[in-house]
Amino acid sequence: MQRTTIKTASIVLVLSLVATAQESRSEIGMQGIGSFTQNSSGNSVTRSATDTGGVLASYRHHINRWLSLEAAYGYGRNTQKFSTDTGVFGQQANLNHNDRGSSSKPSGSAQVENKPLPLSGGRRIDI
Repeated sequence: MQRTTIKTASIVLVLSLVATAQESRSEIGMQGIGSFTQNSSGNSVTRSATDTGGVLASYRHHINRWLSLEAAYGYGRNTQKFSTDTGVFGQQANLNHNDRGSSSKPSGSAQVENKPLPLSGGRRIDI
């Protein structure tokens, strides 16, 4: 548990890019993503998967002061291994993350740091 927490915190610190909100019509962001799994076993089958690293790119376009549209795409890949009495089998898996949505802030609100924004949108994850 502690190892996974340390790995996750390290990857977030190393791969994340700090973004600052600007008064422009477009914003571009890049983030590192990771998936850390545990091995499992049962019914004479042992399953293990490689730890996965990937990238998430996003774009936000401000339509006006209070409404913006955004889209994001992420990609990651890992290999899953299954061990049985008859042998070892492997399967490569790709993770494609597509995200579209909108965000808004109440009109006339003061520019305050760390102010939450209402979000709406859809998400599709293909494995």
